[in-house]
Amino acid sequence: MQVLKESIRERIDQSAIELFRSHGFEKVSMRKIAAASHMTVGNIYRYYDSKDHLFESLVMPTFNKIKGLVSDEITKEFIDTPERNALFVKRIIDIFLDIHEKDEAVLDILINSCEGSSIDSPAVVISNMLAIRMESLIDRYNKKQKYKIDSNFMASILCESLVDNFIKTLFRFDNNDQRRMHMYHLTQVYTGMFISKIVESE
Repeated sequence: MQVLKESIRERIDQSAIELFRSHGFEKVSMRKIAAASHMTVGNIYRYYDSKDHLFESLVMPTFNKIKGLVSDEITKEFIDTPERNALFVKRIIDIFLDIHEKDEAVLDILINSCEGSSIDSPAVVISNMLAIRMESLIDRYNKKQKYKIDSNFMASILCESLVDNFIKTLFRFDNNDQRRMHMYHLTQVYTGMFISKIVESE
């Protein structure tokens, strides 16, 4: 019976995280991970069936956590006042900041190093989730206008851009106060017009 040691698994994981973060999924092989871990390839296969298995074990817990937290916020109260919108925005920003603080390396891999893996465009997945909320907001805005905005299209491009800029902000500044301030103002640019127009007309 093979005895798997947690300390060895941790050494493999740490080496793999550093390599995936530096080079991306496609350019990292099990042989490179073995060399960085100072062990044989065969020994790594005792812990992980494949590079995909290793990669997913490292990043999926964080990715699933993000999706779960964002999903929870989307299902809460509808954004119908500036105050509630601000609260929703704060909670979404807190999710990004908390993940960045606790798992910066893994978040970086999810953002920049998934190409070629079984995990397809995590940033797009999150932006599509947020677009569900944004589309509802734009639909409500449309009811107050003589013309109609394509809410699905608008929500999609706004949220894709918002998530992309959130990511840039996370890695641009050195402290959470700066990150939070810039992320909050970014979000107001994307939602402020719709919120203000809805509230003005009610």
